[in-house]
Amino acid sequence: MQPTQLHQPTEPPALPTFAERTREHLYAIVHRWPGHCQPHEQLQAPDQSLAADENPAEVLALGYLADLRLRFVFTQPGTEGVALARASDLARLDLTPTKALALATLHLRQKADGPTLVQQSNGTFKLQAPHHLLLESHLLDRTFWKGLLARFPAGMVLAMPRRGCMLLAAADDTVAQGHLFDEADALFAAAGPQRLSGCLLRFDQTGWRLHVRLPSSLKPTRRKRKRRSTDAPQTTGQTERENARPHDAENALPSTRRSPRRLRQDQHSIADSHLVTTGMQHVAVAGLLFLLAALLWGLAPGTRGHWAPLLGCAAGALGAAGSVRLAYGLGRMPSTALLYAVVSFTPLANVLLWATLSHSGLSGLRAAGWHPSWRTLLP
Repeated sequence: MQPTQLHQPTEPPALPTFAERTREHLYAIVHRWPGHCQPHEQLQAPDQSLAADENPAEVLALGYLADLRLRFVFTQPGTEGVALARASDLARLDLTPTKALALATLHLRQKADGPTLVQQSNGTFKLQAPHHLLLESHLLDRTFWKGLLARFPAGMVLAMPRRGCMLLAAADDTVAQGHLFDEADALFAAAGPQRLSGCLLRFDQTGWRLHVRLPSSLKPTRRKRKRRSTDAPQTTGQTERENARPHDAENALPSTRRSPRRLRQDQHSIADSHLVTTGMQHVAVAGLLFLLAALLWGLAPGTRGHWAPLLGCAAGALGAAGSVRLAYGLGRMPSTALLYAVVSFTPLANVLLWATLSHSGLSGLRAAGWHPSWRTLLP
């Protein structure tokens, strides 16, 4: 009779140790930077980019662009695992953040070809990469984006609303930009913990910059501001943090970081930048037509029964359409939009209305991260 052998419990498989924390395995990834909106591409120091619960000795994160920041990671050969790099790792490898970013981008370019563009039915493009885990990292490959300028000379508008999703539209295609705006806003609102960026980014000959913030990224901020100003201004921030669920902690905006300037921006936030821009273009043309009609009425009496009234009616109709677009773009009520349309046919009052709405539109665009100029008013 053979002795009974005791079955020892099976040990769990050993996790990767990531012993090879070397230059050859260094990559950079982008992830959400909640509570920030940096208008231009610029690396921020780790002490400005870390959340209150992040230990600088454990996490190396650098603010980068809009609501995105960078983290350096080491890949594990033969697996899809990664390990976060620490500040001590860069010091050991004699790398500054700028040198580390250049090295990580070089490794990304050597590992695989750049993403491919797949055109969608609405005029936008979807980016696909063979290594989907590093798809968002291609945002850092300036060589890839400069190569696309041959296809899009005016530049590109990029959306990264959730992990594994990169969409773009030509900067000079306003119709495709409208579809991109709506699709990105819907994806961001439904992404939950997979949210990445609540902004649209623009790339042209000058590099990356913030294009516009999505309404879904602004609405939670406005609701917090309203509760703080009416209910419990000194305790709301603490209560919200206590009631926040773990997977929503990344999206919470600490009240200590909300400056008066950010509150003023929330008051001027817009609901749809595409409607605001096109609405301002409509009222700008309407103003020119109204001015031309007034000149003909005053300087050429013989044309009063012909061109001047026709130009005045055209100015009113175009101004009404632009005023309605501005009203909805600024988040006004439908009754207010109807009132704007009626006033657009009232001489002199319509000019004052169009000027006021254009000023509100410009303020909203600036608060959302745009840098509007006289070109914004060109159709």
